[in-house]
Amino acid sequence: MEYGRYYSAAADDYVDISGGSSNGSSGSYGYNDNGGNRNKIIIIVSAAAAVVIAAAVIIFCVALMNNGGDSSDSAPKEFVFAENTKVSGLDISGKTPAQAKTYLEQNKKSFIKPVKFTVKIGDETEVLTQNDFEYEYNINEVVSQIEADEKAEKSTADAKYEVKATPTEKSITDKSAAVCKEHYSDPKNAYVSEFHPYSDNRFDIEEAKNGISVDKDDLKKQIDTAFKSGKSEQTIKALTEEVSAEVTADFLKKNIVKLSSYETYSTNTENATSNMRVALAACNGSIIDPEEIWSFNDCTGDSNLASNGYHL
Repeated sequence: MEYGRYYSAAADDYVDISGGSSNGSSGSYGYNDNGGNRNKIIIIVSAAAAVVIAAAVIIFCVALMNNGGDSSDSAPKEFVFAENTKVSGLDISGKTPAQAKTYLEQNKKSFIKPVKFTVKIGDETEVLTQNDFEYEYNINEVVSQIEADEKAEKSTADAKYEVKATPTEKSITDKSAAVCKEHYSDPKNAYVSEFHPYSDNRFDIEEAKNGISVDKDDLKKQIDTAFKSGKSEQTIKALTEEVSAEVTADFLKKNIVKLSSYETYSTNTENATSNMRVALAACNGSIIDPEEIWSFNDCTGDSNLASNGYHL
């Protein structure tokens, strides 16, 4: 009996075919076709899977085309303001709330209304304008209100939204204090302006002048009220108080008294006596105000100079 084996491509070994018939002649090697069938099955299954995947891809692409080709439509969109949404004349259409706030902040000076306050302080006048103050703005509140209205499906296209510029309390306080300081005047006491030693009316007296003080709290209140009134031009009459002088002309006239006197006889030479006369004439009539320092040398001048009337 002949034995024979053949090689299987799929199993990678030989198969015993003894005791059976073969596709070839007796004593020859024959090829088993079972492995080829398995390969065909694998190829068919793979091809079917590829067809399924291709169909899925086609369906996905068609779905994208039907949705405008944008797969992000299902994601939540960031809120932006509708067309023709305006705040104090500034268009914030298409902007997010954060962008709108930044835009309005950059243009905040446009929200300041021009004002002209004429402040009268006694006989003096000072004009205050919008540029003399600092401001606060309600930008966040306005933007939040518009966002809430649009989300509530209220039409904002024709709505009137305004940002208000409100002067800060500190700037009003500071400006009021500056005006009061500038227009405050100290009282001036009466004083002796001229001294005539050899006249019956020896003293010329300058009358006292009272000072003026401006009520800072009242001025601040009036400025604040002027802003709240909304009027662009107003006149403010500052409340003032007279500050009395301590020394009046009558007081001086009643209280001028001779404190002391001195006289001497000169035994000097004629030139020395002349020099004394020149020096005393220069000093005579001097007025020494309170806390003032009087200098004999400054008053008489250089006694070594003939041009000053002195004899050497």
